[in-house]
Amino acid sequence: MKSKQLANVLIKVLGLSVFINGILSLTGGLLALSQLSRGMPWQSLVMPGSHGIFAMAIGIYLIVRSQNITGLLFKDDEE
Repeated sequence: MKSKQLANVLIKVLGLSVFINGILSLTGGLLALSQLSRGMPWQSLVMPGSHGIFAMAIGIYLIVRSQNITGLLFKDDEE
């Protein structure tokens, strides 16, 4: 396996890992949200697990754009 192909696979695995971490964070935030009392301000309702959405978006971006990222990393290498 060439280094460019290996980098492509590793970027996809990294994206999948970040995506799964985002799902777990979002789920944990939703569980924490369900435990909050009704008297809490709205800021506390937004914060739990909100970074999970961003992690999921970054994971999807890494998976979809892995070929382009690999091309940027190995633009000087020949096939």
